[in-house]
Amino acid sequence: MTLIIKSNPSSRVFAMNVLGKNRSTNEAADKAGITDFINRLLEKGTATRNASELSRDLAKIGANVTLYDNPWIPYDDRYTSRSFSFMKFGTIDDFAEKGFNLFADMVLLPSFENEEVENVRRSMLGTIGRNASSPKKQASKLFYETLCDAEYAKPIMGTARTIASITVDDLKSHHARYYAPDNMIISIVTNKPIDEVRAWVFKRFGRLAPLNAEYTTPKKPEPIFETTAVHAELDKEQIQIYIGSTLPGASHPDASTISIATSILSTRLYLNLREKQGLAYSVGSGSRFENDFGLTYSVIGTQSENYQKAVDGILLEIDKLKLDGPTDAELQKAKNSVWGRLMSAKLSSINQAYYLGLDDFYGRSVGYDQTYLKKLADISIADIRRVAATYFKTDGYIIATAGKKL
Repeated sequence: MTLIIKSNPSSRVFAMNVLGKNRSTNEAADKAGITDFINRLLEKGTATRNASELSRDLAKIGANVTLYDNPWIPYDDRYTSRSFSFMKFGTIDDFAEKGFNLFADMVLLPSFENEEVENVRRSMLGTIGRNASSPKKQASKLFYETLCDAEYAKPIMGTARTIASITVDDLKSHHARYYAPDNMIISIVTNKPIDEVRAWVFKRFGRLAPLNAEYTTPKKPEPIFETTAVHAELDKEQIQIYIGSTLPGASHPDASTISIATSILSTRLYLNLREKQGLAYSVGSGSRFENDFGLTYSVIGTQSENYQKAVDGILLEIDKLKLDGPTDAELQKAKNSVWGRLMSAKLSSINQAYYLGLDDFYGRSVGYDQTYLKKLADISIADIRRVAATYFKTDGYIIATAGKKL
């Protein structure tokens, strides 16, 4: 097991994150969503406390626990990935040891009590049912299924069929395998002495024996040489559109430049397609990096009759960025925005712990932020034009849509 402890003497918060590696590829196809199912059950009781007792004891120490996305909060999936799962915990340092042991019980000793399992199952099936009629969710699902390997593309929350089929024994078996020490990264931010905190971790997690299991990693998608269109017809007046293709992985020299180019493109799409033309409910561009590959996508939600205008508008903005590049002002604004969002996200100790684990998962060294800042500073207009021309495809891409297509 990998353990990272960061000393932060100026903070009064004890924060901890547990990262499980390669979520989707290590779920059986007929049990897709089982990791998410487990994470939702971790707060429903342990071997030493039932759900109400656990909730009471967490409340007593003012604990902040995040184990999965909240479907009622827009964009709550910011930290969610098919490549890993996360468990976030934080409390004030006065309760650090007590909080650590409570959280360790949740991670290591979930009760998987039958009634709670069924309650969580019903909740998940309800969310899956709502997502089935969401153009945004269905277009995203089609995009991943078309572009990526089937093992990686499995939906994070699973399907109605897979969630309905998962048994308590399945949950226990997957929990033991997936959250084995050789598949976990634990990262902690604290003002407590590091040796003291390390002793807590060894006492609780050091008892785990490595399974030496065969864990699988995502396969790199095949290159795209022609446009492929897929569509899910829904009884809606709007349509959601994903246009995108593959990228190199997180450690590639172009990754930082691609992130800035994506930010510039996203701003242009918002200003030109939404603000000036009024085509979009929501619009933007994103890039996501895994260890061995990445994905870039432009997304727009619009009225069905605006479908072709929206597609043409996205492709035009991509071509303009490839040919002309950004202005100096656009480039500087994008650099500031990307850096500012990252630093803002890392203001809390809980997110600092999260990003420590994430950086280790992606093979980045401790102190990567300073390296990243230097990379951002060195990016030029010519660099943006080059990566846009190389990776932002307008002659061969995946276009996934969901909603009403006229």
